[in-house]
Amino acid sequence: MAFESLSYRYTYNISNFPQRWLPLIHLYDPDLPLFPIYYFHVLPEGLTQGVRPTDTQRAFGYVEKVNLNDDGSIDATIVTNKDLTNPINRNFINPVQRVIKERFGIQNPVLPVDIQNAFTAPFTNANNVLFEIWQRVVSNAYGDILPFGRLWDEVLGLVRFVSSWYSSGGRKGELIQTHYFVSKFGVKIQSAGGIPQVDFYLLPTIGELTDSSNPLTSFPWFAKLVNIARIFQSNYCTQINIGGMNLSKFNNPTGRQFNTEGILSILQSNNIPFDHRPQAIECYNTFDKGPMRTVIFLMMLDDIRNRRYDPSVLNSSQCGSIYDGLKRASAYQSPKVIQIYAQQSFGNASAMPVDTWIDTFFKWPLNIYPTGRSGNKYGRIFSHSQNLGKVERLLWVAGQARKVHSSACNDALWCLKYSSEGKPRGANPLACNICIESIRNSCPAYMNIRNRRVCFNTPGLITGTDFLITTSSNNNTTPNQSFTSCQGNSIYEYTMDDFSPADSPNGFTPYPAPGHNGSIITVEQFVQIY
Repeated sequence: MAFESLSYRYTYNISNFPQRWLPLIHLYDPDLPLFPIYYFHVLPEGLTQGVRPTDTQRAFGYVEKVNLNDDGSIDATIVTNKDLTNPINRNFINPVQRVIKERFGIQNPVLPVDIQNAFTAPFTNANNVLFEIWQRVVSNAYGDILPFGRLWDEVLGLVRFVSSWYSSGGRKGELIQTHYFVSKFGVKIQSAGGIPQVDFYLLPTIGELTDSSNPLTSFPWFAKLVNIARIFQSNYCTQINIGGMNLSKFNNPTGRQFNTEGILSILQSNNIPFDHRPQAIECYNTFDKGPMRTVIFLMMLDDIRNRRYDPSVLNSSQCGSIYDGLKRASAYQSPKVIQIYAQQSFGNASAMPVDTWIDTFFKWPLNIYPTGRSGNKYGRIFSHSQNLGKVERLLWVAGQARKVHSSACNDALWCLKYSSEGKPRGANPLACNICIESIRNSCPAYMNIRNRRVCFNTPGLITGTDFLITTSSNNNTTPNQSFTSCQGNSIYEYTMDDFSPADSPNGFTPYPAPGHNGSIITVEQFVQIY
């Protein structure tokens, strides 16, 4: 038996679709115009538990086009292997519709209520600034709602997010890696019935993958890859317990930094059956010839296959343990990849991918990052929070808006950016001064520094002060000066800000202001005066 061709179109109407989301829909990438991104593969309702589906007991395909209607709904036209107008296929209609809504993020979106009480004591002050960031960024730019859910298929998403680990090519490079993978390990599906040919390759469903007794005979190349992952795990990994889960830890056999030579020596070793070695090398090729991406993928594939953990049900405590525990264990796993996979392929609202931007948010403005050395820094944050996966979507769009100087956030969150020397700006008098008042007045980081003392135009910090501000003439008497820099210790570390005055040249009163002769003042006084 063979898989059916892509021969039919079917249109779903999705009501109440936020029009502001249309720019977020990317059915294809310009550099991969034949590779449909909104891929789906579902099984019918009513399939008997434990019964393996045949090649024809499945619906698969992709979203071909989207039309916006005057009533605020969209018509999403899919290409699929099933004639969904035929009553015999009625058991596929709801599963396909649900998964299409998931791909658009409309099935379980982020709403204001999801972030209003995201943090519990001792971090409750962070909730206020989250709400104000939402009001500033999301209410106008995204229609007071953000996409969330199973944005990627659970099997395709594993490849997609492993590709994101230190990808030099950004999102485009990640999609190129994903396309390469499916072309080597998926089953090519032809189009028929007047449907244009595309690069559509079928992978097993997550249910088939996680049934370790299923030989995946319908997916021969993928089945070999699963076997390679099993051999890799049994020969080069041990299992470690993290938060009650057993995860694979790679034991580097080279005794030195793992590199191309190291991964090729494993993939071409006698442990790998001779007829599997071409697939082993193609796995390495897939991930842009990245040794560590290959290792991460093989470990995650085997862990998922054998249900050592379930990404769909990771709770906040486990998510925190994944960050802290895997780092302590030097396991060669990527906590961020595990969590973005759980978040965006399984719609797990507890899973939060943490990168440099999120770490910066944790420091400024949220002020929830630990100030001392801690081996449990993420565990503490996650254990006093909920819905961090949804919070991350807010922080991501706010960070992106700040990064590109979007009008959605052109007057706030300067603390996220860096100085000309690459040092963090953090919460400092200059950055806080030009931040929109609603966010500044609810910001825990600003509240932390507002009573700290600021000196002006001295060779260094005066004893008892925290920040040093310099001005264009480097003195306290020449009128109408502009500010040039601010440096000092801002809660977590030494910070430097020499860009805020240029970012908002009209945001400051000329120095020295009437009534101020350059004497030491507090951060709050600086904001009031300048």
